[in-house]
This record gives sequence, C-alpha cells and structure tokens, in this order.
Amino acid sequence: MFDRTAGTDGYQQLKEHPVLIKILDEYKQVNSQLELRIKATESIVYVNEYGKQFKNACI
Repeated sequence: MFDRTAGTDGYQQLKEHPVLIKILDEYKQVNSQLELRIKATESIVYVNEYGKQFKNACI
C-alpha cells in the first residue's frame, strides 16, 4: 500500500545497508557516466491468507 507506512524507523537503515551500498558501488563502477543512487518507496505490504498459503506451498 503506497499510501501507508510502518512508521519512519528503519527505512534509512535499509537504504544504508552495507550489502546495498556494495551493489550500488558495483553498478557505479560499470556505469560511471550515470548518476546512480538508492531510492525506495516507503510503504507497507499486507499479506492476506491466500498469500500465506502461497508462501507455504512454495517453501
């Protein structure tokens, strides 16, 4: 849901996560002519019963 969030805590930590920064740096090396950055949609996902059953079937 794009109009709802789980609060503002945690999003910055995710954007600054070492794994994401490493991936971004790798892309910057390959695409030095581009201005690349990490951008995120701060929203929330609700999983309904159908989604839970689908997850269980796949695992």
